Amino acid sequence: MFDRVVVISLARRPDRLADFLGRAAAAWPGQAIEVLPAIDGREHAPPSWWKTTPGAWGCYLSHKQAVALALLEGVERLLVFEDDATFVPDFPARLAGLPVPADADWLYLGGQHLRRAEPVVEGLVRGVNVNRTHAYALLGRRALAAVRAHLEPDPKRWTARHHVDHHYGILHQARSLNVYAASPWLCGQAAGTSDVDGRKRPERVWR
Repeated sequence: MFDRVVVISLARRPDRLADFLGRAAAAWPGQAIEVLPAIDGREHAPPSWWKTTPGAWGCYLSHKQAVALALLEGVERLLVFEDDATFVPDFPARLAGLPVPADADWLYLGGQHLRRAEPVVEGLVRGVNVNRTHAYALLGRRALAAVRAHLEPDPKRWTARHHVDHHYGILHQARSLNVYAASPWLCGQAAGTSDVDGRKRPERVWR
């Protein structure tokens, strides 16, 4: 289903990577997951127009890097995890049975719907504005190129105090790409301290 699978992880958080790889070893069905070192917002200061945290800046740059590398290296279908992603107990079977349409450009395995999703078939919905970036796929060069262009650091477009997932939501709502999501979700987020905003959160799976 995917040409490349990556997990974004900060070098200074080996604990989070180790926990993710432990979960993936028990749940992920065989394909190698590449570790993509996250860009640390503490070491790469955000520009003056950035309205939220350095951690959010690093997160944005890390996802931008994942997409840019996929385009550069000829990848067609990219799956991105963050190192707090968790897996439902029957993840391999659920993933294998996911009825992904041929026209899918974007597929969320985990997330949070900020606008009501539209039913498609059992196990799948169409996303209108999907939040969170812990488990999503871009399917095809058209999708990768569109997302890469959308992530250009243009202060005229990044006018709100939002993160990369909110910026993705703007693209979802434009309806230029076909965005789908597993229903119910196949991935959640582990408990822990966020590298984006420093808050401690419980394990979460959205409905």
